[in-house]
Amino acid sequence: MKFPIKYLIIYIIILFSSCASIKAPAGGPIDSTPPVLLFNEIIPKKNFNLKEKQSIKLFFNERINPNTTLGAIYIEPEIDISINVSNNFITIKPKEKWPNQFRVFISRTITDYFNNQLQAPIDLLFSRLDTIYNNKISGQLFNIDTTKIYEVALLDDNLSVISKTQSNSYGKYTFSGLQNYDFSAILAIENQISDNIFTDIRNKKYGISMKNIALDDNFIFISDPIYRPEINSVNLINSKYGQVGLTNNTYFEIIFNNPYLMELAKKSNNYLYFNHDFNDSLFIDMMFKNHLETYSINKHILLSDTVIDTLSPSISSKYLSEDSLFIEFSEPVLITPSAANFYYLKSDTVKSNIFYQYINPKLIYLDNSYNSDIIYVDCTSISDLENNFLCDSLLSINNIFEEDTDDIIHGQINGSILYSGDKSLIVQAKNLETEKNIYQRVNNNIFNFKRLIQGYYQITVYEDINPISEVYFSGTLEPLKLAANFLVYHKDVYVRENWSNSITLEFK
Repeated sequence: MKFPIKYLIIYIIILFSSCASIKAPAGGPIDSTPPVLLFNEIIPKKNFNLKEKQSIKLFFNERINPNTTLGAIYIEPEIDISINVSNNFITIKPKEKWPNQFRVFISRTITDYFNNQLQAPIDLLFSRLDTIYNNKISGQLFNIDTTKIYEVALLDDNLSVISKTQSNSYGKYTFSGLQNYDFSAILAIENQISDNIFTDIRNKKYGISMKNIALDDNFIFISDPIYRPEINSVNLINSKYGQVGLTNNTYFEIIFNNPYLMELAKKSNNYLYFNHDFNDSLFIDMMFKNHLETYSINKHILLSDTVIDTLSPSISSKYLSEDSLFIEFSEPVLITPSAANFYYLKSDTVKSNIFYQYINPKLIYLDNSYNSDIIYVDCTSISDLENNFLCDSLLSINNIFEEDTDDIIHGQINGSILYSGDKSLIVQAKNLETEKNIYQRVNNNIFNFKRLIQGYYQITVYEDINPISEVYFSGTLEPLKLAANFLVYHKDVYVRENWSNSITLEFK
């Protein structure tokens, strides 16, 4: 008797439909709970007297996504291992044999099938002997992004990484299984520590311990990388002026062959001056600062002076500061001295000249004591470095004293600091929505932020040991310099309209 073809086809369809791949179940409430290791079900039951090639099985309360285990499990001291993931358990075996004592570390990057990461790394100690040494060092990271993972490393005198761990989702971290406490520093890196920690701190957010390492309370403040921009390009606007672009999207102004502006350019921040014939390459060698250090950057660049510039300069901005009016131009300008470069009208016909002075080649100061709402500029006396005039005749600048409408709600945070040290102090108020930082030097252990926009703020006080800026000194590796002592206020402070918050920080 022949088996009907149609029944055979139905049987095959049913067979393949039942062979479903493992995936997150559909329907029901969304799973937002991270996987949990079932410590009571670890095999072997005891973590000592292991056999040379004994398998270690770790059971979780739910299935683990095997795609997330790649590179997420390692052994200290480092050896080659094989890893097998099946449903809710992970099996780890040595390819040769286990060390006498070793540490199994599982990164927080491991997830379930709903992409929920571990809330804390898994750190397990095992031994082939009947004893286990377990010295520990612990600490806390501050100023962290709770959506990110931070790796933390112990460094020896040669700045080699001796042991690594991760902080949990609250910033707490612990090193376990240590034989001694002979370490020089603790380094934290946002995301992952690479084979080159010196490059890491220049490209990733990082933190360095602030004092000699203790058993606990090793606090680390996560800060911006110490990025060192390099020269990317030189853009010539004309044959006498251009801009040196850096790899951090900032730039320096550069002026060529203009004796009138030479001294001014050399004294001005963010300006370079060269006498250059454009026959050979230009060698730019300048000192530069990031927020922690001073260093040199240099580059040879071949330039051509055949740029044609027919565009007139313009006034890009103006602003008042007490008795001064500042006018900024779109490019460096030459002002031909005359009696009426800038003036205002005392009456319909009587001109009164205004005193002016260069601040830098693009910025000038005007005396504001006349209090006129309109000033006049003789355009024919102001040109760029290619003799393109500001305008054909006369330019008026109106509404100088027009007040800006300010609908922003402001409040205050003030306070006192209990401090017995000998360093100057700086308080930082960080708006947690905009992530903008406002700094204030502490005077007589008192501070007062008077015009803060509404929102939550993180308040941090730290010792002022940064020779470059007011920014927190987060430490360096070349050479090794530990970070500044700091204290983060124990809770975020909410600023509301016309409200003053008073706090006290006990800074030891």
